[in-house]
Amino acid sequence: MAAPHNYSNTAVETELTVDLDGTATEITVAKSTGFPSVPFTLILSPDASNEEGVLVTGAISATRFTVLRGYDGYTALPHGTGSKVKHGVLAEDFRLASRAAHRFDGVTVVTKEADTWGDLLS
Repeated sequence: MAAPHNYSNTAVETELTVDLDGTATEITVAKSTGFPSVPFTLILSPDASNEEGVLVTGAISATRFTVLRGYDGYTALPHGTGSKVKHGVLAEDFRLASRAAHRFDGVTVVTKEADTWGDLLS
């Protein structure tokens, strides 16, 4: 199982300050206010035809990060300077959560290993 990712509800939307080709493994953003510690996921060009999920694996500076491109089934695509960047969740985050999910059973908290949300509901 993959390591859990870190999350933040205070991360600001930002933008790229350097063009990316489809192979770059470092990104630079205008600001990183509220970003969690690594590892965490970012969405490059959200809601655009070249939307891409990346996993941030290292911080080079406050606004420069090492990333794993084309993460969780996405394709690594070019993104221009000014492209939006936001902290968000990807499908893998839900898969990781389902394996450690808890369900409230009236009085007792039941821990159940599950591979899918359907397994939790059964």
